[in-house]
Amino acid sequence: MLALSKGPTDGSFLSMVISSFLEAPYFGAPGATYEPRNFVYVGAPSTGKQRNVLVFHQRAGIKTLDELKSREVTLGSQGVGNRSYLYSRLIAEVLGLKVRWVLGYDTQQLYVAIEQGEVQGRVNDAASMMTDKPEWFTKREIVALLAMTLPEELPPVKHPIFEGVPSIMQFARTDVQRNIIQKINSTDRLGAAMAFPPGTSESIRKIMEEALLKVGKDPAFRKDWEDVVLEGNAFEQMFGGKEVFEDVKTYTDWRPEIMSMYKRLAHEAPK
Repeated sequence: MLALSKGPTDGSFLSMVISSFLEAPYFGAPGATYEPRNFVYVGAPSTGKQRNVLVFHQRAGIKTLDELKSREVTLGSQGVGNRSYLYSRLIAEVLGLKVRWVLGYDTQQLYVAIEQGEVQGRVNDAASMMTDKPEWFTKREIVALLAMTLPEELPPVKHPIFEGVPSIMQFARTDVQRNIIQKINSTDRLGAAMAFPPGTSESIRKIMEEALLKVGKDPAFRKDWEDVVLEGNAFEQMFGGKEVFEDVKTYTDWRPEIMSMYKRLAHEAPK
């Protein structure tokens, strides 16, 4: 990203800006001396891939959020710093859950851990679960309790297990919690945002934006995209620079109270 911050402004230099690059200057990453809000954002594709959901195996005997909040549960996740770990910690924080954490799994190991009863539940992408563990759905082996999304972005996977699943945003109690939820959900567009270096003219930006939006409506492009990506990662739409920049502003809002909670949930082991 340092190269993007110092790149030529004649339209010949375009780069992808992912969410980890947006975090870097605020978390003291070496060499991250750029200001993400100064980049000239063109647009980004949206796939709608990440619709993470808290699920429990049926044997846990937890069918409602009230039951979940009334007892201690065992949740599994990858290691500290992994995105699914952050999602799990945030859900526990927002709902005030009593959790015994078991960490260190990879994705496939975590599926096995749930089936063998080592852990009772996890947070995972809805579409990925449908692909990886179809028998969980045909046999109704899991219960979905909460979506790590905004209310308008609930899991698009069509299955009765996901019907009526609420959004975590409905339970957020503070502005800091709501801000972090917004950050997490903005990564749908920020996973592949494209930008020119600071100082690139609006006329150049507009030409590229119009081209991207046009491509996003092209049936041949959409077919090519869906032929080469994994199931559940189908192309939804192309967003323009204005929408992307609004997400960038949200994602780069690292006031001390937001930074403190984010670091605790994402980068510290549970106590």
